[in-house]
Amino acid sequence: MRSILVVDDDVRHDKMMSFLLISKGFEVEYALSGKEALEKLKNGTIVPPNLILLDIMMPQMDGMETLAELKRDDALKAIPVIMLTAVADPEKKEKVLSIGADDYISKPFSPSNLIERINKVLG
Repeated sequence: MRSILVVDDDVRHDKMMSFLLISKGFEVEYALSGKEALEKLKNGTIVPPNLILLDIMMPQMDGMETLAELKRDDALKAIPVIMLTAVADPEKKEKVLSIGADDYISKPFSPSNLIERINKVLG
């Protein structure tokens, strides 16, 4: 079964994503911040997922910092990352793609579009 790590500080958003992803056959893990996600991945609390959905605007460590840290880590850099953001900003999109994100989706998004983009990234 394919797994996805959802990294978002909005618990309501996490629950909505969980329902959608589980209904499409994915196993789902969560982290409420980039810092928590990195800790879970690095200390083995969770198995590295097939994909990470990473919110950009979060406290402690934002999604861009988290993405950069993931891509610097040899054990984690191959995990595909789709960035999620409430701000449609072409410059931010260009920046996260240059850091190593595989896709960039602006909120709100349709559930079918999200699943389509996830499947595209996962091949």
